[in-house]
Amino acid sequence: MKAQLELLEIAARSAWNRRGTLALVALSVALSTFLLLGVERLRSDVRENFSQSVSGTDLIVGARTGAMQLMLYAVFRVGGATNNVRLDSLEAIAKHRAVAWMVPLSLGDSHRGHPVLGTTAAYFEHFLYGDRQPLALAQGRAFAGTLDGLYEAVLGAEVADALGYTLGQRITLAHGLTAAPGELGAKHGDKPFTVVGATTRAGRISSPLRDRFGATYRLDFYTETELTEIVERSARILGVEIDAGAAIAIARRGRGTPRIVNRLLKRVRDHAEVHGDGRVTESVAREAMRLLEIDDEGLDSTDRKLLAAIVQKFASGPVGVQALAAVLAEEAETIEDVYEPFLLRLGFLDRTPQGRIATEAARVHLARLGFEIPPPRRPEPEMVGLWDLPIDPPATDAPDAPGPAAESEA
Repeated sequence: MKAQLELLEIAARSAWNRRGTLALVALSVALSTFLLLGVERLRSDVRENFSQSVSGTDLIVGARTGAMQLMLYAVFRVGGATNNVRLDSLEAIAKHRAVAWMVPLSLGDSHRGHPVLGTTAAYFEHFLYGDRQPLALAQGRAFAGTLDGLYEAVLGAEVADALGYTLGQRITLAHGLTAAPGELGAKHGDKPFTVVGATTRAGRISSPLRDRFGATYRLDFYTETELTEIVERSARILGVEIDAGAAIAIARRGRGTPRIVNRLLKRVRDHAEVHGDGRVTESVAREAMRLLEIDDEGLDSTDRKLLAAIVQKFASGPVGVQALAAVLAEEAETIEDVYEPFLLRLGFLDRTPQGRIATEAARVHLARLGFEIPPPRRPEPEMVGLWDLPIDPPATDAPDAPGPAAESEA
């Protein structure tokens, strides 16, 4: 026993004398373990992303290029477009006895910054994603598999929302991938495409996952009555004496969101304590909102500047979001994500393919606030949204020309 203790003591002293080396060895082992775990995690993530992007496909065939580049661009649309495949090569692949089906893909064109995928009607028949889910259309139909469908286009759900296109509308493609929606390459103006359909966002959820939900609900904005109750309850919690009229005035400016009415209530309380006796009346609430530059509809100064810019500088529109961003010194994404949703919900703003248009309700509201309202540039278009009533697309004359073909899936 004593000998074993002596050996342990010798080993401990030896380790202490070599503590620097041992620390480096331990650090190397730890880093190697983390590296292996990271690579395994990356491998599983790539496999999952690939399976969510495309499923039921055994082989992707393309022109002579790197396998990684072909997969990244054909599946994930990442990187530069690869070279095309000759038509006789596609026919040879399709006739091979080991090939059950083939979908040609042609990449490299764009429309207002969005990539364009050229393919055939077989894409809607064979393409699967996620848990072998087929593509679903929210509106319209897939383009025809004959020459009649040569210049027809189906929009993705995000593109349809972003551009506001309607069924039957004609669009022009640009050669090459433009860097931004405002930049245009060599346009194919002599060969316009007609929008005949749009995919659905609901298709992103696989059927097995969707079927597991016992019930499906949609969160909606609070009504003015519900927000008034929230204001009164929050006032009791904060120990603020508030009139019914003041609660209604705050709730009306809450944009249907309890978080906003609670924030406004605290600012009104501060104003009542500094400039009054702490009691919140309707007149006190309105005066506080005036100092905060929030009008009766809940619009703040930036909302009004946006509407005033469209009405006064651009004769009520249409105007592009990039031009509005330059006038307001804001990012285009901020305008689209922060300011426009509430204005659209109030009916003060319309999104059209030509740009943003201030509605008659917006002009009336600004006039009531004392803004100078010039006549509109042109009457507002009566445009049916892509997600509203379906519209039969007009018949188009298609020239006798071969369809696009490039990379192929087999």
